[in-house]
Amino acid sequence: LSISYSNLGQTTRAEEEAQKAYDLRDRVSEREKYRIVYTYQTNVTGDQDKAIQALELWHQSYPRDFVPLGNLGAQYSGIGQFEKALGYFEQSLQIEPNSAVNLGGLAGTQMYIGRVREARQTLEQAFARNLDGLYLHQYLYYVAFVQGDEPAMQKQLEWAAGRNGEEDSLLAAQADTEAYFGRLAKAREFSRYAVESARHADAAETAAQWQALAALREAEFGNLQQARSDAVAAHKLASGRGVDAIVAMALALAGDVAQAQAMADALDKEYPHD
Repeated sequence: LSISYSNLGQTTRAEEEAQKAYDLRDRVSEREKYRIVYTYQTNVTGDQDKAIQALELWHQSYPRDFVPLGNLGAQYSGIGQFEKALGYFEQSLQIEPNSAVNLGGLAGTQMYIGRVREARQTLEQAFARNLDGLYLHQYLYYVAFVQGDEPAMQKQLEWAAGRNGEEDSLLAAQADTEAYFGRLAKAREFSRYAVESARHADAAETAAQWQALAALREAEFGNLQQARSDAVAAHKLASGRGVDAIVAMALALAGDVAQAQAMADALDKEYPHD
């Protein structure tokens, strides 16, 4: 449950479920204990070093298990060590070549270091195997954006349409695309759609994150009053580690430094290892 909520951007619920699992960790197998400790360090404490340590112990104990390898790839990609991440994703896919999540992670990491053509080949390989999932469509959208392939981007939007708990991610991506090209009215429209879609899926914290990112965008455009208004609206929708961090950045850019600092201090106090 914690992993699922985390993937949906619902960090508070992810934290609650991870804590419950961690409290029960002495009642499960050694393999499951590694998984629980890793999830706890990722979703509760935010301690990246301890999360990686748990995964490495898991991999050493169960070298034919593809899951810790894929998660190591995700962890190292998340902290910018992309070459190391590529190695772990590739090892994971040698054991389980049909993992949609790890193929998506590999493609994303390839894209981050500029190997865009390879990233698209990785994604097309996944779809050729009849694999499917939000991550694959998200990364294909991003790759298509970098390549200027608007028909492919539109195709991913069409795939997501009406998919509860999934379409909001692609709508938010389209909002960023519109903003990139200076079409701010369209960007606001797609952000609104993303927020409404997430709320419809009973994902208030995810909706708040899309609203907070809209605030960040307004601040970067210099629309400081609108940025502050969107930031306040985001915080009213939901609070949580993911939301509060973005809201604080938006408020800082919008000139409300005191409130941003107060939020940053509160986060640092509650999550000193994150």
